[in-house]
Amino acid sequence: CCINAAGYSMKPFIIVPMLLNLPEELKQLSDSAYFASSPSGWVTSKLFLSWCIFFVHTLITYRLENGMLLKRNNAFKSPCFLFLDGHKTRLNSEAIEILYKNNVRVIVFPSHTTHVLQPFDVSLAAPLKNAIHRLGGKFPSHMEKIASNLCPTAKNRFFVVHTLIDAWKTVCSLRNIESG
Repeated sequence: CCINAAGYSMKPFIIVPMLLNLPEELKQLSDSAYFASSPSGWVTSKLFLSWCIFFVHTLITYRLENGMLLKRNNAFKSPCFLFLDGHKTRLNSEAIEILYKNNVRVIVFPSHTTHVLQPFDVSLAAPLKNAIHRLGGKFPSHMEKIASNLCPTAKNRFFVVHTLIDAWKTVCSLRNIESG
């Protein structure tokens, strides 16, 4: 999940374990999130590269859509600063090169400090967890109808992903990001 200081949030980049193809129930949510897969369900160096491409595309689209405002602030020439934790997948020269060529400057927080320094952990993680807890199990009847034909695993995956997307939309406020 990624959000900027102005409160604009990107669609979540959700990694689902062990999928070759996106299941039908998740295809219905593809307007609200981007999906990827890895054997473990955790980020890999290749998925970080994919995320960087997704990030750059979103950044360019954001700058073009907000062009008039940004031109006054010279934001097309100004670099974008991307704050990341120090996970080993960030050691990907292709990803860093793509970011650099698109005027994105990466700042990596030192290990074991993100719970104090990282704006996401400081201002959004707790509200996100609270929203997931609050929204969990509360699905509109049309969502229940969609899920009624699914096997238990697919139904659970659908509800978890749907809840995460809704919770992310709920917590992405300027007020929350300013608090960080």
